[in-house]
Amino acid sequence: MNWINYFELAEITQNKFPLNLFSQNVSDTRFLLLGCEEIRFIFVHYKSVYQIGCWLSEEFRGQGYGSLYFDTAIKFLERDPPEMVIASTEINNIAMQKMLYQQNFKVMSFFEKSIIFRKYFKCNA
Repeated sequence: MNWINYFELAEITQNKFPLNLFSQNVSDTRFLLLGCEEIRFIFVHYKSVYQIGCWLSEEFRGQGYGSLYFDTAIKFLERDPPEMVIASTEINNIAMQKMLYQQNFKVMSFFEKSIIFRKYFKCNA
């Protein structure tokens, strides 16, 4: 099962918002954007590294959509683990930081007003 099918079958698609899918290959990078105007999830694959992220409009925050997306993304990645997964968030987004720590992400670096997290899957822990 590929990653697009995995997300389509996940509980994410059964929530109360329409789920549009945009998928594109650019050179050796694969982009997957799920969501609608209020909720957006991104999944980028480049060589042995994935980047995952989400954006929720204020009315959808605190309802578990971000956690559901990240849980689904991590479960998918654990099936055939990449070398590393990265995610970034704004410095003042404490909820996202807590969620990343719960998923065993660690701070990799700071960039302007963002924190970049990483999680190793293959032998680099």
